Amino acid sequence: MSKCDLQLELERSDYQAGDVVRGVVVVSVNQDVKCNGLAVRLGWRTHGKGNRDGETDREEIVYNGPWSAGHRHRYPFTFTLPPSPLTYHGQNINIGWFVQAQADIPWAFDPKSEAELRVARGDAPITPPQLPAYAQEMGPVANIIGGVISGFVGLMLSGVGLTAAGAGLLAMVAGEMMGIAFIIFGGAFAFFGVRVLLKPIRQLMASQRLSDLSFQATPQRLRPGDDVQIDVSFQLKADTRINMIRVSLIRQERATSGSGTNKTTHTHNATVGQLVLREGGRMRRAERFSRAGALQVPENAAPSFVSSSNRVLWLARLEIDFDGWPDYSKDIFLMMG
Repeated sequence: MSKCDLQLELERSDYQAGDVVRGVVVVSVNQDVKCNGLAVRLGWRTHGKGNRDGETDREEIVYNGPWSAGHRHRYPFTFTLPPSPLTYHGQNINIGWFVQAQADIPWAFDPKSEAELRVARGDAPITPPQLPAYAQEMGPVANIIGGVISGFVGLMLSGVGLTAAGAGLLAMVAGEMMGIAFIIFGGAFAFFGVRVLLKPIRQLMASQRLSDLSFQATPQRLRPGDDVQIDVSFQLKADTRINMIRVSLIRQERATSGSGTNKTTHTHNATVGQLVLREGGRMRRAERFSRAGALQVPENAAPSFVSSSNRVLWLARLEIDFDGWPDYSKDIFLMMG
């Protein structure tokens, strides 16, 4: 039996950002004991496919001193919830709030108790986080450098994979069954490397059909219910049949698990709105395409969220579906408050 037991009692479990969380820590003392500090914390954390991120937003020491066996004590506390982050349940990422009480007991197990909160959007405005580097607008030189780096990585992975697969094949010929593992491992690396290599090549091929491309999505700082104004214009360098030109409003989750060479990024895109600018048809060389429209942000749109391993972002994606040719796409990242 522990020297004391803790229990949290909250007024309720559902809140809005900016609300005051009121509660009581109930301490049941089983043995005479000294407490070096009874801490109550308000914080958030992520869980899902990515590494866990979290932060203690507030902490308060509500008691420090001795407790006598057989007694029961109640220590009230209050916290004010910040504007963000909000409780979020997605495909790859979940964000939750909690209150935790923990007693620092010398030379003994530190008892603790925890209660979860659900925090919805309140009246206070939310300041969107700074976009990660990959989501910021890049100039043409940076795009070229990024494509070269991506192609180099693809070549490296393909080379490693093919080398491993070749070694495995030679081992199989020599009667070594371990060669199967090398073939599987090398094949997987080569497949992934080819995919990485083809992405910038396909985008480059698609862009060769276009000239004077302009894609704008404004404003880039949004709130639920806002309209995103879309403007797209370009010319074609050759007669081309186009299946579809559209702009999609996407909520993107990027959850990173592992680290170093074992790092994996899990991406999930949820399309919440779509604007079709043109359906199938043939366009002539030098013909000018120019269309404008609007996409509405859902009233329940989750705010942008960025932590070290988990990100919830918003973007407008232009897609030009060429018939018999690699498709073109371009993203503009938006900041949702």
